[in-house]
Amino acid sequence: MEYFESHKPQNITKARRAEIISKTVVAKMRKLQRPHTTLTQNNSVDVYLQEITDILNDRLPHLSSEDLFVDLLRKVWSETQAKHKSTFFFGIADIMAAASKVGSEYYRKHVQPFQPKVKLTNPKDEAERVFDKTDPRKNGYTIEKCLKNIEDIRQWMSEGSLKRAQGQAFIRFNEVTINRIKAVENKM
Repeated sequence: MEYFESHKPQNITKARRAEIISKTVVAKMRKLQRPHTTLTQNNSVDVYLQEITDILNDRLPHLSSEDLFVDLLRKVWSETQAKHKSTFFFGIADIMAAASKVGSEYYRKHVQPFQPKVKLTNPKDEAERVFDKTDPRKNGYTIEKCLKNIEDIRQWMSEGSLKRAQGQAFIRFNEVTINRIKAVENKM
């Protein structure tokens, strides 16, 4: 029993992920590309590469397999390389965009299909919530409430807390509701 408990797949630690990123993406960038002159003049190449490591570590999903994580890093590299036109280090914005895209693709393909499809409402409740335009009384409207709403809206417009165009639209809504209530009452 101890064997199975100790060999359960666990997410890779953040430090191990940073190590993998340094050995793959950062090492590849150091070999194939060159730093910008401002980075070399300011002796900030390592800071720049650490920033890229942190971005990839934060934006990519946490997985239980190092091989899957390396595959995601390869996809980020390919995505960034496809858009990159110079021999300098990748831009931070390009790395961020590629990591976000790869992470969301992974989620869409490997996580989202297996998420439970939960309905938060009872279907009977949903049927009751349908707005009935033919009889506004079923939705809790009365002529008195609509007249009070119109009065409040006009007051808010005069105070300046509600824009005139919005106020007119709300007033019109209440007037239409009053007309519908009167039409239903006349049919009875």
